[in-house]
Amino acid sequence: MTTSAAVGILAVRPGRARASGTTPAGRATSADPDARARSLAALLRGGDGVGRIGVAYLAVTPEEGDVEALVRALAPPGSELARASSRRARRAALLDAVRHDFAAGRVVELDGWRIARTEGRVCALWALQSVG
Repeated sequence: MTTSAAVGILAVRPGRARASGTTPAGRATSADPDARARSLAALLRGGDGVGRIGVAYLAVTPEEGDVEALVRALAPPGSELARASSRRARRAALLDAVRHDFAAGRVVELDGWRIARTEGRVCALWALQSVG
């Protein structure tokens, strides 16, 4: 079982709330890494579990410990996630990336959980955005 299945971290958030710096569809309005990070982090439900996963991921991957590094890793230019033009498309691209991570063995173990690097990265973005 993945953490996304266990805690629903990639579930659609209820309501029409959107991250600042995004369009009504939730797409980042610029190439600004902070706006892109808010757009990606806004896909999560949030909460203590997401924050703990993000902090734990950052502890084992300190090289990815800043917003720009995480955005580059999650949505490099030309990637499906970078091209996604709606919240629904971004969520689908994120879930595809998680599946591809597991298929390719790109996982990290955190407190007994095996999570896809994509899951760890998006939780880390959420954690950094919530303290920033």
